[in-house]
Amino acid sequence: MLVDPVVTIVSAAGQFRSPDDWPRPTPTTDFELGGQAISDSSAGHEVRVWRAWLAGDSVMCAPEDDIAEATALFSRPGIWHIGLAFDQLMRPCVTFMDRAGAWLWWYDPLESSMVFLPIPGATSPRISLDDKRAEFISGSDVVLAYVRDGWLCVRLQRERYSNENRIYLLPAGVSRLDRIGMSLACRMQYKLSS
Repeated sequence: MLVDPVVTIVSAAGQFRSPDDWPRPTPTTDFELGGQAISDSSAGHEVRVWRAWLAGDSVMCAPEDDIAEATALFSRPGIWHIGLAFDQLMRPCVTFMDRAGAWLWWYDPLESSMVFLPIPGATSPRISLDDKRAEFISGSDVVLAYVRDGWLCVRLQRERYSNENRIYLLPAGVSRLDRIGMSLACRMQYKLSS
């Protein structure tokens, strides 16, 4: 859905849709609106709130209303920051930071498997399916965003996250991407902080 990344500052800012407006209890916990079950998009992407969290070295995922359904997505030592999204088929996409840097774990259709993609030089990676509404899901895109070299950067699922687009030069003192997602005004937005 994000055709040409155009950034508007303040004038178009609005409240994030739930749960993107929820405070994160820790850097190793994230929430995302999604479907009924992992790999089940039959009921759409606005069914349940999902939680991802770190348990030891494992990234766990479960619906917020039934943590007993928890699934271990993958394990890696030293993770200290995570972000969760789901693609159009409700496959999880996870951004994370570890001692080696920033990463994206996602389903690569050319590999027919989940893969780890390094994001050299990136900090505070975030990820979101840009439009979860059923009528727009066929044109939606999973947006990976992060900060690198003082720029807000995005990569798109439709490009297999291979092209980095620098969309906004950050003002002095702003160095972290806190969240991304759709606003109540149906605009993709990015929240930055120092």
